[in-house]
Amino acid sequence: MIKFYPLTSLIMFKKDISLLPYNTFHFDCTAKYFIEISKISELDELIHTDIFAKNKRLIL
Repeated sequence: MIKFYPLTSLIMFKKDISLLPYNTFHFDCTAKYFIEISKISELDELIHTDIFAKNKRLIL
């Protein structure tokens, strides 16, 4: 079951998401938080959140 959490008014993040569909090495790793960004304004909003500041991150 995918859990959705509203981060702010513009973007939503998912918690504990398998990264298997997103990699070509077929590693089933889990992301603590997963966010799909489609606009620069969403990225700008994300980098000003506590979640972004307090956690390790990988941006692809």
